[in-house]
Amino acid sequence: MTYKRSILVSGFDASIRMRNRQLLICNGKEQRGSVPLDEVDILVIDTPLTTLTNAAVVELAAEGGVIALCDSKHIPGALVLPIEGHCLHAQRLRLQMEVSTPTKKRIWQQLIQAKVINQADALRGLQKEKPATKLVALSKTILSGDTTNVEAQAAQLYWREWLSEEMPDFNRDPDGEPPNLLLNYGYAILRAAVARAIVAVGLHPAVGLFHHNKTNAFALADDVMEPFRPFVDTTVHELYTKHNISTLDQKAKATLINVLHIACQCDGHRSSILNAINHLCDSIILMMMGRTNKLSVPSKSTDETIISTEEENE
Repeated sequence: MTYKRSILVSGFDASIRMRNRQLLICNGKEQRGSVPLDEVDILVIDTPLTTLTNAAVVELAAEGGVIALCDSKHIPGALVLPIEGHCLHAQRLRLQMEVSTPTKKRIWQQLIQAKVINQADALRGLQKEKPATKLVALSKTILSGDTTNVEAQAAQLYWREWLSEEMPDFNRDPDGEPPNLLLNYGYAILRAAVARAIVAVGLHPAVGLFHHNKTNAFALADDVMEPFRPFVDTTVHELYTKHNISTLDQKAKATLINVLHIACQCDGHRSSILNAINHLCDSIILMMMGRTNKLSVPSKSTDETIISTEEENE
């Protein structure tokens, strides 16, 4: 297995080009890095005057890589994705467009159940056993399509407890006070990784299961990323409470990008978040085809360390 990397370009205006199937990252005449094209999963550009050659963009996309371009707030505001990510792209797109409403509802039910259970695990890691137990109980009441909106009930409980000691009046609001900006950044990186995986299995990220705003080009990515959000939350909580980081400095950005490489459990095996995203997308295809009735969802690992290169290659 080729080890996939998440590359952050920040702190200097770079020039990025391709040579001999290598992505070269330079600062003026100085070469700052070189990465094989097929090892790049996400390239995050967080500096306004960085330039990329057409060859680098096209060839990276052909290898399945994603380029995330950050705005003035350092949040990914645009994604470059390959047009064709799978040899059966047209067939998979028809499957996606024709999937039945009951199947969509079952997939959404399992995504939200996994999200709420992972929220419970996140609170349990903060020694908040009582609200964690309540979340687990709520997860068992989620119906097909979550028609009773248990997700919202769980979110209200979760965010009330998430930062209760340090900031009792914290409110999860994308435009709110810190550490909301850190959450925004982590979710944006996660969204980019999920969008890449969706394209890689031949689906279209704009055709959602639950999210369906006509202006949302990544509705399906917003659906699929739900079970992974608590992994970002846990990382942000640690940055904010243990390292006193509330702004998107270099350490925060690098740490949040590395969320994709922390360990989790998927199908009973230890995996990185990045690989778990791929497994989940594969299982969504299988559910759409009627070959399984269960998604491969992530859960907390007993070992949350960063997955190493050697472990990814095993």
